[in-house]
Amino acid sequence: MISLFSSDPNFVLISVKPDHLQLWDISNPTRPSLVNKYYGMYQGNFVIRSCLTDNNLVLGGTVDGSVCVWNTRFGNLIDVIPGHDALINCIDCRVNNSENKLEWVSCSDDSSVIVWGS
Repeated sequence: MISLFSSDPNFVLISVKPDHLQLWDISNPTRPSLVNKYYGMYQGNFVIRSCLTDNNLVLGGTVDGSVCVWNTRFGNLIDVIPGHDALINCIDCRVNNSENKLEWVSCSDDSSVIVWGS
């Protein structure tokens, strides 16, 4: 699964089964370059849509219903946040300009949608 970075289309985030994400710089389409890898999640045989934020964070879901948060630049896992009772299918995010806060949404096989804020 490939996720585009909305504020900078030169970067894509790719989910790689079973256990990591890759951030690629595609500004030169004939020679894309790997920027970073993000480990600490497990998606098994599923490919979960993750997201790259404007706040220097990468967010990804897991099969156990947790949300993993990484530092974009350094690749370190900052936090693992429990939230769902089943596999997370997708995470998407945006900046709430009126409050200048990062918000994200996760949806799961447990039929729930959670709106998160920072």
